[in-house]
Amino acid sequence: MLARSLLSATALAALATPAQAALVISSGATANVSCTFHVCSATAANAVLNLRDLKAQLATGDTTVSTTYGDLALEGSLTWSDTRRLTLYALDSLHIDRSIEVTGPGQVWLSYRNGTSGSNATLSFGPRGHLHFWDLSSQLTINNSPFATTPYTLVGDIAGLASAVAANPAGHYALAADYDATPDGTYATAPVPTHLTGAFEGLGHTISHLRIVTASHGNYGLFASTDAASSIENLALTDVFIRGTTTMSAGGIVGSAAGLLQNVSVKGTLIGRRNSILGGVVGIGTGSITAAQSSGRITGTAGGFIGGLVGNMTGPIETSHSTAVVVGGVATVAGGLIGGYTGDMRKSWASGAATVGDQYVPRLQPASAGGLVGTIQNGAIIDCYATGAVQAGNASYAGGLLGSVRQSRIQTSYSTGAAVAGAGGITGGFIGFEQQAGTYVNDYWDLTTSGISDPSKGIGNVSSAPGITGLADTQLKSGLPTGFDGTIWALDPAVAGGRPFLLVNPPN
Repeated sequence: MLARSLLSATALAALATPAQAALVISSGATANVSCTFHVCSATAANAVLNLRDLKAQLATGDTTVSTTYGDLALEGSLTWSDTRRLTLYALDSLHIDRSIEVTGPGQVWLSYRNGTSGSNATLSFGPRGHLHFWDLSSQLTINNSPFATTPYTLVGDIAGLASAVAANPAGHYALAADYDATPDGTYATAPVPTHLTGAFEGLGHTISHLRIVTASHGNYGLFASTDAASSIENLALTDVFIRGTTTMSAGGIVGSAAGLLQNVSVKGTLIGRRNSILGGVVGIGTGSITAAQSSGRITGTAGGFIGGLVGNMTGPIETSHSTAVVVGGVATVAGGLIGGYTGDMRKSWASGAATVGDQYVPRLQPASAGGLVGTIQNGAIIDCYATGAVQAGNASYAGGLLGSVRQSRIQTSYSTGAAVAGAGGITGGFIGFEQQAGTYVNDYWDLTTSGISDPSKGIGNVSSAPGITGLADTQLKSGLPTGFDGTIWALDPAVAGGRPFLLVNPPN
């Protein structure tokens, strides 16, 4: 049975704004805030601090804005040129949706994750949000727990970042402004080759026109590799170009990532050769990824793993998506989001086409392609979807959501993309090939758009698998499918083609 869950235009517009913050700095009238001796504190969980009132405080002294009720959101721009310090203190998350411009030797202290929400609290920047320092000698401190006050070293370009990380791989670094890497020319190695064990904070900035062309094996991206203790956050890369050789691991941000990536995005082109592992953001991932996105094109030849976001991943992924086109050659595993996956994925999606060649090449793995994941084993996918077309070569596997599955749990997820395999191939509306039985709960594929209208072909090699149901396109558009939570999923004719989408991770 289908449940209705339609959004109004007002509710749709709200998707583009941060969650209701306990304290919002905006053009609204100050309410439920007390300012004394340059400390403005929320006195209730629905507080507003007028931007002009904040500017007046900051013009005459160091100023602190604080809430002990939840999140803090900045929805207005700030600029100052002297040595004064601005402190933003949030019990939970801190969201900067507009620009903070420190044009002189000023100071900024960002403090969040001070309450009970723990690691779920984040520092994030909206599409128009960034923290820009004109003077690299300015001071930035980020306190992401009640017990850790950490000074960050400001860097203004890739060379400065590489030099700083080489001198202290465990340090904490922040990008002071947007950077255009065109003058850097073409790198033959990863621009930051030193293994990062510390933290890099993008502060909402963008690095554009990064170009890497190599004939050597290894790890390639802005960073070659990162440690399990590392983090990279709030960074965008645009117009990236990476072209390499055989058996390379490449991603726009990291070639091989063991730490946290959060609130990052990559737009560009990656090209690898035989047995390469390629992803728009990360090549090989063994850490965790949250709120990441990618677009562009990722191409490989024979063998290897290719994904719109990550080539091969072991670890959790949440609220991430990719629109990148993924193309692999013979014996390649490719997915619109992830090539090969072992982990727990939630609230993520992919819309780019995924294509692989023929299956059989000696000593290489079987070829498979999925709209979301090429192959998954011993993992879980919950509240996810894929809409991209999937095409596999002869004797290969193709599935609307997954190319192949081994002992995994797939729940409340769906696919709509057309799935096609060549001669001797195996195609399923939802899963191409089940290697070992999985668990399927409230999963669906589109009988109309997939080209697979046989209700028994949710899985290509298993007839009528329980838990996987084919629905007509009109049914997917008329209400949320059974099992889909209305606090997680929604429908609107103007979003995702009128089909279900994720409230916390809507299409752009």
